[in-house]
Amino acid sequence: MRRLAAVIALIAALGAAGTAAYSQFARAPVPQAAPDDQPLTVQVVRGDVVLSVTAPGTLAGTRIQVLSFAVGGRLSSINVRPGEHVRAGSLLAALQPDDLQFAAQDRQLELDSARLELRLAQRGPSEAERRAASAALTAALSAQLALNDGPRIGATASADAALRNAELNLKQAQFAYDDAFRADPAGIGASPAAAELERATLAREAAKAAYDALFEVPTSARRDEAAAQVAQAQARLEALSPLTETVALARMRVEQAEHALDRANQALQKIELRAPFDGVVIEAPLRAGEALAAGQAAITLADPRALEVQASVIEEDLPLVSHGLRVELYLDAAPDVQLAGVVTRIVPQRLPGDRPLYSVYVSLDQAPAGVVSGMSVEGSIIIDKRSDVLFLPRAVVQPRSDGGATVEVFSNGAREKREIKTGLRGDVAVEVVSGLREGERVVSR
Repeated sequence: MRRLAAVIALIAALGAAGTAAYSQFARAPVPQAAPDDQPLTVQVVRGDVVLSVTAPGTLAGTRIQVLSFAVGGRLSSINVRPGEHVRAGSLLAALQPDDLQFAAQDRQLELDSARLELRLAQRGPSEAERRAASAALTAALSAQLALNDGPRIGATASADAALRNAELNLKQAQFAYDDAFRADPAGIGASPAAAELERATLAREAAKAAYDALFEVPTSARRDEAAAQVAQAQARLEALSPLTETVALARMRVEQAEHALDRANQALQKIELRAPFDGVVIEAPLRAGEALAAGQAAITLADPRALEVQASVIEEDLPLVSHGLRVELYLDAAPDVQLAGVVTRIVPQRLPGDRPLYSVYVSLDQAPAGVVSGMSVEGSIIIDKRSDVLFLPRAVVQPRSDGGATVEVFSNGAREKREIKTGLRGDVAVEVVSGLREGERVVSR
């Protein structure tokens, strides 16, 4: 009876290591009951010895994104519900486009106007414009000379000729303007004919002022005015010559208008919320017609294939755990499914609670179908493993600090003290490096 009780106690010790560990060592030797004149023994067998650390935890998603609109507005439509699978690029929701569309249209009109100004600047002044500006300068100089020196021989005739020439140019410009107005009334304001009429009018006024100045006594203010007219005419003539700066400014305005239109179009595109990756909708609490602020959470999307295990180990086991260790995982919800992974992160901070626990994160080699975030997991972190070695149950061998141990070998009806050398001390078995042969029987107790 005492021998039978000892057998039951040893089997119970083997089972205490846990279901996962016990299943790995189903081939482990079991103490054999013997006649009353023989001791209980276990056989030296060959197999795997594993040292592991228990790490329970849960599956956690690693790719969960809360989506929001980059611009504010009123929700026009929402096309998904929680639990739906979506493809990357799918339209999830959209805002009403009214205000942003109007802004984009305004920016387009500004760009069209700037491009028209650039074309006019690149075409440059006409020969008539240059002649009118030169005549205006001549008339202004003549008027200034007449004020300073009084009328000279031929000055009156010259001023009269300049005035007549300016009046002729004005009439021609008026005719051209009238023709252009009849052809395109809406676009007359930006037409070359309008600009030519304005320049001819100014030239005629300058010529008339120069002619009148010949017959009046100049005052100090009149002399200053004449000098200002000369400077103005000179500047206008010089502005018609170099076109580089005018074209550059017009081109700059076009670029600014293009950037403004791009920004308006980008804002218009942001009224659509699209899936950034393939996934499952976790939350979609909004309804059409709701007003949303920019950046307000709208939809939560998760990638069901992107999973890891957030496990915990006790304080005594933490020094054994390191990055890169392999982990065997078992699911409570799917006992037949076995997962594998590797330790990727260790958090050196104790978790809240009474028990001294520390977080360990495990990346999965592969997440099978049906496995989702939140499932409970039993993990076994493989600290060390020796394959195809001789071993005995841990209850049979008590290794010393130097790795040696003394066992009793039962052979041919006799006990023999044997000094052996041990290796890895696993969860349920101890590796035998030397001193025993496969098949020998060792007294258990």
